[in-house]
Amino acid sequence: MSGLTGWARAGAYAAVALTAIACGDLVNHDDERPRRSVPVAALYLDDGHPTVLLAPCEHTRVIEVTVVDNSAHKIWTAVDSDPADPATTVRVFAVPPGWTLEKHSAADFTELTPGHDYRLFTSLYSLLESSTRDSAPNFTFTPADLTALKPDQVWTVAGESSPPQATPRTEFQRAASAACGTP
Repeated sequence: MSGLTGWARAGAYAAVALTAIACGDLVNHDDERPRRSVPVAALYLDDGHPTVLLAPCEHTRVIEVTVVDNSAHKIWTAVDSDPADPATTVRVFAVPPGWTLEKHSAADFTELTPGHDYRLFTSLYSLLESSTRDSAPNFTFTPADLTALKPDQVWTVAGESSPPQATPRTEFQRAASAACGTP
């Protein structure tokens, strides 16, 4: 993509990331297990930095966190490369220990821009055979959504067809556990 400039390069990066995200379902196209939507990610500000709180089901890991700037067509993706030590939070634009920055990530995408619309994606990997095929709903957010949060709130969705909203952190964690079938 080095021959591309400006918007063409950003559009190409967006196409690559969205294709990679969509391919998660394509790989499992023949998987006949019922699909279960599990809200495993929420956003909040940690000392002013956008941070993803992860609450995957037991025997499931979040293996990828992607933020897409819908306005500027930029992508940031961190991939968990350390299966022995799963992360419970991922600070956006700061790769956690044991994770790697995906090569399609835009080098100049290092902060959220006021007035831009974003989308959070998370990819799941099941460590055990399961009767369901779990997927995490993606959701939109803006910097204003995050700055409006109270200290005990996160920005998340209750399920795949639910709109994103501010939710108490304990309610998010309880809902994630309930969606996993655990108390």
